[in-house]
Amino acid sequence: MKVGSKGDYGLRALIDLAERYESGEVVQTRDIAERKSIPKDYLALIMADLRKGGLVTSVRGATGGYRLAREPQAITMGEALIRLEGPFTLLDCATELGFDQCSLSLRCRMRNVWIEANRAVMDILNSTTIADLIVGECAKPEDSISSDEVMPDGLTFQI
Repeated sequence: MKVGSKGDYGLRALIDLAERYESGEVVQTRDIAERKSIPKDYLALIMADLRKGGLVTSVRGATGGYRLAREPQAITMGEALIRLEGPFTLLDCATELGFDQCSLSLRCRMRNVWIEANRAVMDILNSTTIADLIVGECAKPEDSISSDEVMPDGLTFQI
């Protein structure tokens, strides 16, 4: 499973909107794009998908823009990624459709592990809300945090 730029940018946009949720502010795409380093034209397409998926609402007009359709704690990373990228899995054989297409499916010794690993990843994504992502300050790239360092509260997972 690899999250594409659409999923990455979409999550960044949701985080930006979540940071402004309490104020009720309507946020313009160009402002999100600038703050979150997202190509503006691509973000416009992503925001349309998020709107169709029921994650954001749009306001028309000169002062229009977007805001979250629900509270940040009611939107999960898993839901957002599925809306943006579609269903995903670590390996195709971990799905029913992939199982039928695999020539080794009946004697594969790894399939159950892949299914369990996929389930663990989805459990993490489905239990991590956009609100969880705005709890702490994000590290800047120049801070060079290693993957061994502790995540902010609520974001440390054991698989």
